[in-house]
Amino acid sequence: MGLPVNSGPSDTLARRDFVGALPAEVATHIVELLPPADIARRVALVSRRWHGVASQPSLWRRLFLRRRWRVDAERVRRSEAARKVSSLHGHPQAALPWPALFAAYHRVVANWHAGRCRVDRWEAAHREGIYAVLFDARARRLLTASRDCAVRLWHVPDAGGRLAPVATLRAHTGSVLTLHADAAGAELATGSSDGSACLWDLHSLRVTRRLPHPDAVLSVRLTARWLATGCKDGVVRVWRRGCAWAEPTELRGHGVAVNAVSVHGDTLVSASGDRSLRVWDLARGVCVHTLVGHTRGVACIAFDGTFVVSGSSDRSIRVWHAASGRCERVIANAHADLVRAVAFDRGSDLLVSASYDESIKIWAFSTATLIHKIKSVHTSRIFSLGFDRTRIVSSSHDGSVAIVDFAAGLEHARALQ
Repeated sequence: MGLPVNSGPSDTLARRDFVGALPAEVATHIVELLPPADIARRVALVSRRWHGVASQPSLWRRLFLRRRWRVDAERVRRSEAARKVSSLHGHPQAALPWPALFAAYHRVVANWHAGRCRVDRWEAAHREGIYAVLFDARARRLLTASRDCAVRLWHVPDAGGRLAPVATLRAHTGSVLTLHADAAGAELATGSSDGSACLWDLHSLRVTRRLPHPDAVLSVRLTARWLATGCKDGVVRVWRRGCAWAEPTELRGHGVAVNAVSVHGDTLVSASGDRSLRVWDLARGVCVHTLVGHTRGVACIAFDGTFVVSGSSDRSIRVWHAASGRCERVIANAHADLVRAVAFDRGSDLLVSASYDESIKIWAFSTATLIHKIKSVHTSRIFSLGFDRTRIVSSSHDGSVAIVDFAAGLEHARALQ
């Protein structure tokens, strides 16, 4: 004779759907504490009630924004409208497809870490080496600067395919070594071995001002308030925009060529062949920190207002805290040759570097650990790179441009910022 089945109070409690009994806001908050993979693969399968909680757009919106990513809502809206007539207008946040956006985010992050990408390469983008690229993902625009004395403007298609040439800009009589646009994308600054910096109107594509220098202009940065240049003569020159382009403020302190400058707010960081970086207060025109640690010339920097990343011909990468001048991390022997370009994004915890050794490397910004190495993108030294959260754009001495795409074929991925 079998034993009786115990169907007492404890058994009843074990089978009770506690989440189903809770108010929707409380249930959503509890589910939000779980790993996203569990929410999608397990919670949603428990019951119809749990599936409803796990499918709430507000839940996935919070999970998405917690990861410090943003969305180009207008781009998503256009994408959705192409598939169906929807009611997104007037409700730009609540009506966005947040579960799909989080899924796209998750896939893109996984692709970066696994090295899953598509590489498109355009050989002969210029007749000679391309010293600088400027990638504007929102405008789908790429600008390239070359030894052939020209700047070229390209349209970058979202879904891959060939770069489409839009215009060729000519004003310099020497190699165009550097270029940078303001945040609005309305004006462009270029610098050349001919000893001049030029300002361009990006709507008319015409030069609006030419600023002579005593030697080659190796780096330019343009913000809403400042134009800064780094010159081969070792001087940083700064113009305050809107002041009738008076004589520039000259920031002196480097012993040799200033290879790179970067500006955020009223803080400028410069890097030189003298092996040092300097942090300047532009409002006062003074140097507040000298950053010493590299054993050879500093070739490149990236600066986000808080941290500075530098690359050097000593083959190392260093991460500095700008306000304190403290070196936070060192990646010794990051490449087998000079580190020519660096870029980083703390929101996605990515640091990207490119070198004369013809490789691109992806690092975790927070730990300085190598995530992935991309080889055989170019056949010669890599001079420049730019990236957003789905693509890396690079250029080389071989005259080519390459796009490494970690979101090829992923719906809504281009809207991730």
